[in-house]
Amino acid sequence: MAKTVMGNLLSQYFDEFRPFRPRTNEAHLATKEEFKRKIRIVAWVWRSVWVLLKDSLRNFQFLLAFQLISHKILRWLAGFFMAAILVSNIFLLDRPYYRFVFVGQAIFYSLAVLGYIQDKKGQRLRRAVNLAYYFCMVNLAAMLGVVKGTLALQKPTWEKVR
Repeated sequence: MAKTVMGNLLSQYFDEFRPFRPRTNEAHLATKEEFKRKIRIVAWVWRSVWVLLKDSLRNFQFLLAFQLISHKILRWLAGFFMAAILVSNIFLLDRPYYRFVFVGQAIFYSLAVLGYIQDKKGQRLRRAVNLAYYFCMVNLAAMLGVVKGTLALQKPTWEKVR
């Protein structure tokens, strides 16, 4: 049992708490399953959030409507906005500021690709690589979830995670 405060707290709920587990190929499978889970959650909630938004506006609950738009809808659309910004920057490369921003975007997305490759190989990710990889993975999952939710492509059942 871990001799930490968190370990002692968690020992009430779990038989054994291990604060450190080395990364293996199982970690990549966990990331893959998490990606599928995020797609599934966004796809299911995407359709219901519009019903809730419509009801909140009809009942003059503007704070709830604002919260739905800012905390759910815009967050799930962020990947589309990021893609649009990247494409628009390509057309603005003749201006120095946008060239600088494009280089920053290229570095960030390169770190995300490097994170994907390292995760697939089961290697430990550095902090900046992990941040870029996870950020892009979550936004890509949200994009796919929005598309599946909009087109009603999400199955009513899903595969059980082992």
